[in-house]
Amino acid sequence: MPIYNEHQLNLIKQSCKILHDVMKRLRELVNPGITTAEIDHEAEKMILKAGAVPAFKGVKGNPDFPATCCISINEEIVHGIPGTRKIKEGDLVSIDCGVKYKGYYSDAAFTVAVGEVNPTALKLMEAGLKALHSGASKAKPGNRVGDISAAIQYEAESRGFSVVRHLYGHGVGMNLHEQPAIYNFGTPGTGGAAQTWHGPRHRNHDLRKRVENRNS
Repeated sequence: MPIYNEHQLNLIKQSCKILHDVMKRLRELVNPGITTAEIDHEAEKMILKAGAVPAFKGVKGNPDFPATCCISINEEIVHGIPGTRKIKEGDLVSIDCGVKYKGYYSDAAFTVAVGEVNPTALKLMEAGLKALHSGASKAKPGNRVGDISAAIQYEAESRGFSVVRHLYGHGVGMNLHEQPAIYNFGTPGTGGAAQTWHGPRHRNHDLRKRVENRNS
């Protein structure tokens, strides 16, 4: 796992600050009638204006990722591609975005309920938030990665949800995806040892849990 000095951490924090401002604006835009492409366009405009570049756009794949944000709605878990789809009342919208600033990455996501949503969806969002906080509380010297993952898993499953097992959280820094990989399930006391927690370096890539009983 890369260890960064204070100067490098400050650059990561600056990248995170740009992303924070972008995400704050995108949250305001999520309303019925707007298309996911319109949200994506605003994100790219703000990132470029701040002197940074979109971290996701052009990421190698088959094909390469074409947008600034991943926007996933309802049953879509992650990595949705923005387009002509309009957001409507009752949707659960997740926006995942990243910034590269002076060679350093930031990467974050949020989920927002649009208007009145079904009670199960609200419980899903609460479980995801509890899992995030519980996992973060275990990221401290002396603990192991498995302690973080087990805390995430417990909070989700104790509330009647299941975790997504083929995606994971990750570090960021000079690369968009860095170690450690933080899975949403695990065994306490296993995995790599946790080191001093620098909040801006980490995010959970998939705290969003699947809901089987969701209104379409």
